[in-house]
Amino acid sequence: MTDQATIAEGDLPIYRPLMLEPGESLLLARDAVQFMARLVEFPEATGVPTDALVVTPVISIPLPIYPPTFDGGARRWPSVKPEAMWHPLLWLPEVLASRFPVSIDDGRGSPREGVEPDDIWAVRVAIELTQSRLYDQESGMWVDVLALAGLDIQQVEVQQRVQAWLNGAPDRVLDAIDLSGYLMPDAEWVLKEAAANAGGLRHAAFAAVAGDLLDKLDHAATVSGGHIECGDLLAVAQIGDALELARGSHDPQFAMRMWLQAVSTCEAALGIDGVAADETVLQVADTVRSELAAVRGANESWLTALTAAA
Repeated sequence: MTDQATIAEGDLPIYRPLMLEPGESLLLARDAVQFMARLVEFPEATGVPTDALVVTPVISIPLPIYPPTFDGGARRWPSVKPEAMWHPLLWLPEVLASRFPVSIDDGRGSPREGVEPDDIWAVRVAIELTQSRLYDQESGMWVDVLALAGLDIQQVEVQQRVQAWLNGAPDRVLDAIDLSGYLMPDAEWVLKEAAANAGGLRHAAFAAVAGDLLDKLDHAATVSGGHIECGDLLAVAQIGDALELARGSHDPQFAMRMWLQAVSTCEAALGIDGVAADETVLQVADTVRSELAAVRGANESWLTALTAAA
């Protein structure tokens, strides 16, 4: 076991911004619209395909899912941009990119062996990146991994060199990059810490996202003179469905159907006039409001406790 090579305050690594704001934690998505926008921003900035991303509101960013191997001798996804290869998320060590086997409760009191779920894995990644200061929460910026290796990704020749390496060409410097030394030495402890906190973070995320969507819906109604335009309602319904807010409901099966119905009803109404004026859409809007308020109320104690502990 090796000591953790954290980036200390006295070190002078190069940090670069991507997605996050100064002071923003990697844990917990608080702004639902911003979180969904990052699902577009990250692929555009890096070239990582959207279908290779984990999306869970227990963390504030999408995370790339590394396959066991990349096709055709490539070292990353074929669409990855060489100029984005400075980012630590594109250099996750195997111990962090892969999933641990874990014991999962089957809901009937009988644990079974399974693969580390998205929420626990995402929390583990966030803990490691923050603890190592590969992500600096104070500035909201990320370490330039290539700069640590003495490479300036802003130079065209370096970008060409990285592209050749991505395509499978050997490169002594790039081959040697390994961030595992920056991770905490006891990976099992990090896994247990992530597993212990993922449930509470999940409930807190449900409360934060539901409250944020409810506020945005109310604001949209105020701006529109009291009625809700279908475009605004559709955006809220799509986010609620995509972030699986039904899991935070007292009746998940009903909530799942409700989100799907809200999306389909709004899409149909948009073909008419774009305004939630008919009785059916107004009823959907009321149901969405009620569900958001219920999810926020049912999970708010976790969000309050998390905020107080911060």
